[in-house]
Amino acid sequence: MDDRTARAPGRPERRTVLIVAGVTAAVVVVCVLGVVAGNLVSGGREEPSPTTAVSSPAAVGPEEEPTPVVLEMPDVVGQNAAVARDELERLGFTDVEFGSADEGDSLVIIAANWTVVEQSHEPGARLAADAVIVLTCSKKK
Repeated sequence: MDDRTARAPGRPERRTVLIVAGVTAAVVVVCVLGVVAGNLVSGGREEPSPTTAVSSPAAVGPEEEPTPVVLEMPDVVGQNAAVARDELERLGFTDVEFGSADEGDSLVIIAANWTVVEQSHEPGARLAADAVIVLTCSKKK
């Protein structure tokens, strides 16, 4: 070892110190940018922290079941499948599925290309909003 490369025992090389300092500075910059970006996105508003409400044992009672929403099934046979789905969803139905009546086409992928030829529930039937409704469709005119 010559004088230029000699270092005190237990002391890291200058290059190692610079690398560690550079990485640390980069991490700090990224953190600061993250905080600034978060404030810009939230408009500087702080979200209130959630609080936990503790109730006394006397206040705890039996939980009531929510009353299911009951809707009337319309007649959508003959409608474009996409229009029928939109109508059912607008009324509040949440589980509308499609099936194919055509032998060559087993999946209804683009509902706008299909016509409803059958529905799983009769028009006027009273159904829960989350009842499964199957619209059987055809591409044939």
